[in-house]
Amino acid sequence: MTVESSLAEQQRAIVELYLHSKWIKASLALEDENLVIEYATNKRDQQILIEELHNHTNASNPNLTSNSRSNIHDPSDTITNQKRIVKIVKPDNIGLGISIKGGRENRMPILISKIFPNLPADQSGQLHVGDAILSVNGKDLQHVSHEEAVQILKTAGKEVELEGLSSSFHNNLENTTDYNENNEIKNTYT
Repeated sequence: MTVESSLAEQQRAIVELYLHSKWIKASLALEDENLVIEYATNKRDQQILIEELHNHTNASNPNLTSNSRSNIHDPSDTITNQKRIVKIVKPDNIGLGISIKGGRENRMPILISKIFPNLPADQSGQLHVGDAILSVNGKDLQHVSHEEAVQILKTAGKEVELEGLSSSFHNNLENTTDYNENNEIKNTYT
């Protein structure tokens, strides 16, 4: 095994994808210049996928100790897929302090792409980059356009109740750019 092939085999990870209105576990692998995504549609197959990744990592790195093998990241150990209600009280003249991306036209859930320091969302300490916003004050955001989500967030009032879904990829969406169907940049701050 060459150093190059060993490095390529290490470039694998378990991630979560939002597919068909739910989060599923998937394996990403970098093979040559291709990104290979493998996913399973049921929990049994997802567990097999995770075990295969663990076995693949262990086989390609026989020098790993049992301690370092146990450090392989499994999203099931995180706060993945936990729905929760976040209540924020904010001054009338100040927004929540988040930037969102996604929406029906992008075939994505509404996701928090940035949290601005010292504004209500940041001060709550309960929202994270990468969280999906499922509803605002009881209004469902799961099938709305980006602009509809922006308007719902902007008109939410002083007391805002967000239903959120945590993901395993917190902070990985920062500094990303959101494009609409016309390839125009869509970066909205609320």
